[in-house]
Amino acid sequence: MSTNLPKVLVAMSGGVDSTGAVLMLKNQGYEVAGATYILTENMREASKRASKVCERIGIKHFEIDYVKLFEEKVKDYFAKCYLDGRTPNPCVMCNKEIKFKAFIEFAKENGFDKVATGHYCAIKEDENGYHLISGNSNKDQTYFLSRIDKKALSYAVFPIGEFDKSEVRKLVLETDEETSKKKDSQDICFVPDGDYVSVLNEIIDKNDLVKANSEGDFILEESGRIIAKHKGYINYTVGQRKGLNVAYTEPLFVRKIDPEENKVYLTSGDKLWGLKLKCRFLNILNDYSYQKALNENNLEAKVRFSKGKTKVKSIEKIGDEFVITFEEKVRAATPGQTIAFYLNEECVGGAEIISNDFDK
Repeated sequence: MSTNLPKVLVAMSGGVDSTGAVLMLKNQGYEVAGATYILTENMREASKRASKVCERIGIKHFEIDYVKLFEEKVKDYFAKCYLDGRTPNPCVMCNKEIKFKAFIEFAKENGFDKVATGHYCAIKEDENGYHLISGNSNKDQTYFLSRIDKKALSYAVFPIGEFDKSEVRKLVLETDEETSKKKDSQDICFVPDGDYVSVLNEIIDKNDLVKANSEGDFILEESGRIIAKHKGYINYTVGQRKGLNVAYTEPLFVRKIDPEENKVYLTSGDKLWGLKLKCRFLNILNDYSYQKALNENNLEAKVRFSKGKTKVKSIEKIGDEFVITFEEKVRAATPGQTIAFYLNEECVGGAEIISNDFDK
């Protein structure tokens, strides 16, 4: 049966969301195939599961080996961030370099018009281009896509984006009961059980690791006084409270990390809030919407996935960096993390946080 619908290659992890994406597109009459990209060796089993699902559905399955590319673009970045005293966001980088760059190139080379993933968001097109729109309010994942190349939006399809997770599970249940019962993964794919230190031990040069893991001073920022010893700056992140093992008259949080001096600065909770931050690598997904938000003083931002949006007062460009000033204070803006920008429900871009100013 001939169709004018685009030919779509769906990224499949073997989980509920990507399987649901395949089923929705197939039910709508699209010519689809599945593909599993191998980022680490333990993903081979997931690829086998995805292949069986594709066989059951009656579509072709590809396996793409991105192990080396993933090491270069994501794991090396992950390690460098920690060595520099920053906290990385590897999922954002993976989306930028692999899922919506290398994967799109693979799809085009193999005769596909579009790629689809199981992200909860949507793409809308009008005379002003392509727009990345927040999906289901409980699962919105636009934050993690805020730094992909805007050209990727013209190739992307998000079939489940505006559905509830329970609806997606119900659809998958009709075809694959085992997959429908899979739980959501909460971990970074190459950091099992959240043990990032063990992963860093494997990928960082031993000399660098010795320094990053060496005992240093915990400094009380307000006074500059040494109040305890830490077990290596690489083990901490801005905003952290648990695991400090510092006895003090009030709860303390990590305020700043100085890798050169091997010092970790601590402060009380109220000092974690600030009106400004500095970012770099500003990525605009839709120029029209971004400029509209600025002109109408309607730009908002999220400084991490789990936080709500905060109104942006101004953006000042200084060389290759940008100083963001907010209408209200934000908590624990963390160097290395992503700041995502919004116009209402549209994600208009993102950048990497490099420093913060909690004193103004």
